[in-house]
Amino acid sequence: MQLRLAGAPDWPANPALAPPRFRTQLRPDGFTVRSTIRGRRLEVTVELLEAASVAMHYVDPDGETATRTTSERATATVTLYDRTGGEQRWVVDGRAHAEVGTRPAAPRSS
Repeated sequence: MQLRLAGAPDWPANPALAPPRFRTQLRPDGFTVRSTIRGRRLEVTVELLEAASVAMHYVDPDGETATRTTSERATATVTLYDRTGGEQRWVVDGRAHAEVGTRPAAPRSS
């Protein structure tokens, strides 16, 4: 992930070194990603509405069950906090694409 902000250098400057600093919390209805790099904190929250999502249950090649939930109408909120506590926030309301993969698969209805 890399943000391009008008009048500022890209953040983080080297996105290839940033992934170990990112923490993700998966939920069946979305996910949250958080990171702190060089005094700036990032939080991205993605919400998948059940009515606008498709859940696919499958078996991976290793035999484990899994569920992938995908939506073309997710809502993403990106918040970037600076060193002084100020923040910039962007919301993509109902127009983001997002997918979440979980194990084990959700129980199948009869």
